[in-house]
Amino acid sequence: MPFRFAWRDEDQTVMQLIVEGGDWNWRDYHHVARACTFSMLRLPHPVHMLIDLRGSTREKMPAGAAVHVRSFGKIQTPAMSGKAVVIGYPQPDLAELGLGPSQTLSTRDGTVYFVASEDEAEALFNQWRAEFAQGQEDA
Repeated sequence: MPFRFAWRDEDQTVMQLIVEGGDWNWRDYHHVARACTFSMLRLPHPVHMLIDLRGSTREKMPAGAAVHVRSFGKIQTPAMSGKAVVIGYPQPDLAELGLGPSQTLSTRDGTVYFVASEDEAEALFNQWRAEFAQGQEDA
């Protein structure tokens, strides 16, 4: 299987879908995206997604990327936040998505953020964790 999933942190706030090399297609992605949802069914806090494409051997994204990337943050369980971070998306293909200057894509369920580094991804996750914690304190 070209993809695997794993928790990024011990608190289980970020689920990673990771390409482990080789050629992959959208069926591979959607299979692992569905499988990982069972790990978060009973979580009381938001779970954000990290789609890590850095291990891909593909030079371009599979056909239909403009449609499929909108599913990256799709809420499939109550715990899912609708926020997804993508790292390793091929630079030449980003222009085809029509992203704004913030490198984001709005979806029906939330927002997909395209970043260039682990540091950028971690900064977003830390921001979202802090926002959730503040909301809990205010409640």
